[in-house]
Amino acid sequence: MAAASDFNPFQAPPKGPNTFAQITDNVTRIMEAPKPPKAWYVAFAIALGMLTMFLGSITWAAWNGIGVWGNMMPVAWAFPIVNFVFWIGIGHAGTLISAVLFLFRQNWRTAINRFAEAMTIFAVMCAGIFPGVHIGRPWLPYYMMPIPNQMGMWPQYRSPLEWDIFAVSTYATVSILFWYMGMIPDFATFRDKSTSTAKRIAYGIVAMGWRGSSRQWHRYERAYLILAALATPLVLSVHSVVSFDFATAQLPGWHATIFPPYFVAGAIFGGFAMVVVLAVPARQFFGLKRIITIRHLELMNKIMIATGLLVGGIFIVGYLLGLRGVSGRGLIVVLGLIALYFVLRFVVFRVGMPTLLARDAGFGFHRYDAADIDRMFGGGAAGFYSYNVLVSVMGLLFAEPRDGVFALTRSVVQGSPSLPLLIGCVSSTLATALMARFAWVRRHAWRRWQLDRRDQLVLLFVGVAAGNAAISYAYTKDTIMSPAGFLYAAAVFVACRDLVERLTTGERRRLVHAAGVAVLLVLSVTWSIRMVGLHAALTHTAYHVREEWAHVDETIARMGYVPVPPDVAAVKRQLQGDAIVVHPGMPELREGLVVLFEVD
Repeated sequence: MAAASDFNPFQAPPKGPNTFAQITDNVTRIMEAPKPPKAWYVAFAIALGMLTMFLGSITWAAWNGIGVWGNMMPVAWAFPIVNFVFWIGIGHAGTLISAVLFLFRQNWRTAINRFAEAMTIFAVMCAGIFPGVHIGRPWLPYYMMPIPNQMGMWPQYRSPLEWDIFAVSTYATVSILFWYMGMIPDFATFRDKSTSTAKRIAYGIVAMGWRGSSRQWHRYERAYLILAALATPLVLSVHSVVSFDFATAQLPGWHATIFPPYFVAGAIFGGFAMVVVLAVPARQFFGLKRIITIRHLELMNKIMIATGLLVGGIFIVGYLLGLRGVSGRGLIVVLGLIALYFVLRFVVFRVGMPTLLARDAGFGFHRYDAADIDRMFGGGAAGFYSYNVLVSVMGLLFAEPRDGVFALTRSVVQGSPSLPLLIGCVSSTLATALMARFAWVRRHAWRRWQLDRRDQLVLLFVGVAAGNAAISYAYTKDTIMSPAGFLYAAAVFVACRDLVERLTTGERRRLVHAAGVAVLLVLSVTWSIRMVGLHAALTHTAYHVREEWAHVDETIARMGYVPVPPDVAAVKRQLQGDAIVVHPGMPELREGLVVLFEVD
């Protein structure tokens, strides 16, 4: 028989007559237990040892100067700023989980938001240490604050270090308020379950008289919503301000506008990683597996994969744009990790891989549903996948085919060429030809890797187009190629500008000059016509959406989605009212454009 001392209160099933009582018991017994588990003492000893080492390092730096960290010209930022960025980034996950996910009504956040918020506060406290020690005189940190003094000396507001002070103080204030607001009902629960008079008094003070009445819950939810709305912009603004420490410097590789989104994505990535690092041992040693489930860990891992790929993508973009702060070895490592992720997901584990039954797709002159595609290529899908990649690139460069269907070619074969499709094909083909001409003119510079900004834009388009086409292997869809389409416009601008410069500054041969002017004229006219057609398509779509909303009640009843929940019904009424009130253009003009441009 096991001894009584071997009993682990954290692993016992929670007590209570219902689910809410069991959740309360599962959480509060961590505070009510007479002593923490043995693993807590091990973790505390490790943390205490690291804290001692940190205090010793700070003392050594204060005694000898911050040069021991490598702070010397031209290295204005060294070890302290690395730690500052790390801790600020770690704190972003708490705000994202608590505020942003709350506004998006992601209920799974409730299992992890409390200790994520606490992690944010401690991370901001750690981050606040480093601007003070960075000045070299940590006993004079108040010099960075606009405090009236006898010397009449004020901070240099053009210094990024000063920006950090305001960013950290604002972030700390809102984070503490947000954490405390969410903890008020929890403090009241601890107050009611405490057996000690001192604990009841302490928890009663911080609970601020919470009794759980409907009026208090109403005020609480309204205040929590307001604080969430205030905290959400901080997720973007604070780390953007931190990135200005580097972006405003004149050092090559740092003076770049890509730093703010790069830092924000990296902060969310690192913050969620720290949440996982804290959640895994917490659920293991404190019996929280019923609260923090595998589903929560999976959702956080998905966010880390998305932000990690975004950081890697920005890393690659920085290399393509010629940022000398990005090393070739670092780029190889990032590409290797991304490739490893795709190999593990799609080849080894076969998770989330699209199949032939994923959706309908275009092939040749027609569109086929998923069942037909599976019958046609079920024995060997490699040919179909190769076709999708190829036609995705062709649709971007030549506007034919569209969504995998050679619609223009089909109309020509049938003897009735479609004028709108022909205009689109001519405009895209001319634009692609100009890009090909630019690449041919610059081929020698590309071989020597002597790239200017124009070359980098064109090569960036080529890389993104290849990536978009690769992920279109399962089925073709113009929306998948839209990022490459944005860069396509930039590459066409580069090619057109180069042609205009050569026509105006080079040798003026009449035939060449006339041909160049004719190409630019046809390009301008055809793309202008396409813009009018785009307007007609959007107007036509808006009209049909309005008609669908006008009869949405009949559609809902026919599909059997009745009765509709009150919150869903309120959203439906608002969207339905907005759609019916807004009139998408004059009917006569709309119908004329629809017929002219053959809008489906």
